[in-house]
Amino acid sequence: MTMYKDLTPQEKYYSNIRNNEELWNKHLEVQRVRAKERYKKPEVRERHKEWSRERWHLNANEAPWKNALQRCKVRSRKSKIECTINADFLKSIWTDVCPILGIPLIVAKGKMTDNSPSVDRIDPSKGYVPGNVVVISNRANMIKNCGTLEEHRAIVSFLESRGTGSSSCSL
Repeated sequence: MTMYKDLTPQEKYYSNIRNNEELWNKHLEVQRVRAKERYKKPEVRERHKEWSRERWHLNANEAPWKNALQRCKVRSRKSKIECTINADFLKSIWTDVCPILGIPLIVAKGKMTDNSPSVDRIDPSKGYVPGNVVVISNRANMIKNCGTLEEHRAIVSFLESRGTGSSSCSL
């Protein structure tokens, strides 16, 4: 066990402020301000953007559910809804085929395509919580989000009465 007298001045400083909540909070605030100031420098900002791009593309190829989780968290903060899912949960429900349309889910770089995976809330009034999310294609999500159940039934009824089930429409 290390004795207090054997600690370096920096270790003594951190040991003291960690034991005092007010000092520790002040220390954290100073660190946040310094980080914001550092980020204002163009070279730091550019280096951070490069790093973010590299991480994003690395995750897109190796673990796309991590990027999907980030998007869920951002949407939940903006919409002020609950988000309790984590990367392990998304990985467990991740699929390579859209369960609604049966099309392959392909993670594309940049812009979302019809085949891009999308995390959908089954009940929009609930947040991103286990049991309320499913991974479907972007196209299925856009179709689902564009109307009510009655409207979707009316469309199905209309298409069945005309004897057509295909569409050349792109959303």
